[in-house]
Amino acid sequence: MAGYEIDVSWSDADDAFVARVPELPGCMAHGSSREEAGANAENAIQAWIAIAEEFGDAIPRSRNRGDAPEILIERETDGRWIAEVPSLPGVMVYGESRAQAIAKVQALALHVIADRIENDAITTGLRPDDL
Repeated sequence: MAGYEIDVSWSDADDAFVARVPELPGCMAHGSSREEAGANAENAIQAWIAIAEEFGDAIPRSRNRGDAPEILIERETDGRWIAEVPSLPGVMVYGESRAQAIAKVQALALHVIADRIENDAITTGLRPDDL
């Protein structure tokens, strides 16, 4: 379920990592690691959407429209936020707030993608006539 933001943080109360999907009320999952919680959150997203469809409830669109890379966000024990784009190795930043971390990681991801396009590491699929 690409595009939905997943926030992962440690919960002392649950003694586990908790992954929340802010755009889907009540959608969350647990795991013994950040990766496990994130993977469980993907399953929770699918279940949330299936139940919403079954009952005819509205399904919020993700903030990350289209094929935007997934962003994982976690609050560190020192209070800083860390955001990363798992599909782009090395695209990880810290921010003083959740919003700042997201903005910084999006900017870095755009820079990395643009650099790869410029250096022919990836292509957009566009032809000159498409522009």
